[in-house]
Amino acid sequence: MSFGAISSERLAFGSALGAGARSAANSARHLRCTILRVNPNKGRCDVYGEGCLYSDVPFPGMTTSPTGTGGTFEIPKIGTPVLVRVNSGIASISQMLPVPTGDGAESKPRFSVLETQPDTNLYPSNDGPTMGRLPLGMQPGDWCRMGDQGQCLAVLEGGVAKLKASPLAQVEAIGPGDTLKLNGHNLEMITGFGHVSFASDGGKNAFLFEGGTDQITQVGAGRTNWQVRARVGGSAEGLADFQLLNLRGERLFTVSLKDDGSVTSYRKGHTYETYVGERAVFLEQGDRRTLMSGDDVLRVVDGSRITTIASNDESEVFGTKTSMIAGARRDNVRNDWSMAVGKTAAFTISGASIPTPITNALSFKVTKGSVYFDVGDPLAGDIPPSAISSFRVFTKSPGGQIELHAGKTGFVHIDSDLPIGSVWLGGNVFNIPTEPAVLGFQLIALLGMLATLLDTHAHLLPPPLCIFGPSLVPLVPSYLATVAAAVPLLVSKKVLVGR
Repeated sequence: MSFGAISSERLAFGSALGAGARSAANSARHLRCTILRVNPNKGRCDVYGEGCLYSDVPFPGMTTSPTGTGGTFEIPKIGTPVLVRVNSGIASISQMLPVPTGDGAESKPRFSVLETQPDTNLYPSNDGPTMGRLPLGMQPGDWCRMGDQGQCLAVLEGGVAKLKASPLAQVEAIGPGDTLKLNGHNLEMITGFGHVSFASDGGKNAFLFEGGTDQITQVGAGRTNWQVRARVGGSAEGLADFQLLNLRGERLFTVSLKDDGSVTSYRKGHTYETYVGERAVFLEQGDRRTLMSGDDVLRVVDGSRITTIASNDESEVFGTKTSMIAGARRDNVRNDWSMAVGKTAAFTISGASIPTPITNALSFKVTKGSVYFDVGDPLAGDIPPSAISSFRVFTKSPGGQIELHAGKTGFVHIDSDLPIGSVWLGGNVFNIPTEPAVLGFQLIALLGMLATLLDTHAHLLPPPLCIFGPSLVPLVPSYLATVAAAVPLLVSKKVLVGR
């Protein structure tokens, strides 16, 4: 038998088989039915139509993988019209039928595949007897699977894919331009780092970001020990805030922004700021208040610090204020300068390495006015009666000098309101001067008086003596009284002189 020839036996068998198949096809019936019950676990349903009830009819279009681990599953809804094929008593669903217009579908809104904003005015037109709720916006070549609330999965011509639950809850991927659009009235994204959510409730919008860098201790399975948190609206402190947290949820750093533009920050730990290159410029308008419970350390390692204040500069220190200046210090006060010390003030000035009387270690130059020292105030209420305030000037250097110099028409005035002997020239507290100073004019008057008496009562004696001696006339006693009265007037009542 040549190649391609068919034996008469095989030809006869094929003819008989074809005849049987045509006979079976001719005996099949198609019925319009409605799904009455659905069993999703078995993948089967019960249908009824034209007076017949068929049970355990497989779902249409259902496929399973050979391993039973996957497949395509479509669960029909109760009341769905279907076309059922019955052959040899076995029923199968050929296809799902559209909802007839007469079932009230014309009063229900139709949904658009392409819409991105809600629109409740999409109603069907009367251009077909079985329009039902077919989606709007479809074009030739598009594929769409749509649910009863307008949710759909669509693959559209032109490289567009959409997953849509509502106009404000959908994902759209556009091939041209490599664009991905997320449209969510309430949007939440969960990653291995943490989660991000956008929420809208009652016209109030809120943003929340929470995450961590360690999946073992912070954001692993079952853990929500957020390390970083950012909020806008909602539970934020103010309008927006940013926080760093520890594993116990305690704040380590927070910065909060208020809707009036104010900023509140909280920091636990050190703060380091480094600027490299251009100078950093900070411009602040309005008041600035800083509350610090720890130390405030500023160190300028290279360069200068220049502060310009257009108004007042006030500083209040409740403890000790220490200032160390390695170079020189210069203060230029263009107006008044006042300093009040509650207890004592001490100045230690090293001066020149080899001091001389003309080398000034401390100098005061007053171009106009006077230098006034007021020591002790007996009217102050907190000073006891036994308190003594003094003004003391010492020079302990060998050859040291104390100079008091007045101008040509001025004078040097040293006085005391204390009793006799309160002004000392020489001596000290261990060697009190006892000699009173002598008044010059009184001494001159007394010496003049004595010279007059000597001149009037001293004469040359006759020979052989030829010397001066008292006259033979005795001195009038009143002159003796006058001299005796003038002697006490020579003594100063305030000045004592030490040896």
